[in-house]
Amino acid sequence: MARLTYGAYLLHPIIIFGFLRTKKILFHWTYPEMVMFTCGSVVLSYIAALLLSVFIEGPTMGLEKAILRKKK
Repeated sequence: MARLTYGAYLLHPIIIFGFLRTKKILFHWTYPEMVMFTCGSVVLSYIAALLLSVFIEGPTMGLEKAILRKKK
C-alpha cells in the first residue's frame, strides 16, 4: 500500500498539469466542479500508480531479487 500511495504522490502533479494544459477555456470553479476534478484526479492517480506498480515496479523487483540472490 505504501508503494501505491507513493506512486500516486509522484503521478498526481503530472495528471493535474496534463488536465489543466488541455483546457481551451478559462475556468469558473464552482463547488461541484471542484469536487469532480479533485475526485477524478485522485482516482486517476491511483489507477496510474497501480499500473505503474504492476507493469514497471513488479518486474523490476523480481529481476533485482534474481540478480542479488544469495548463493549457497
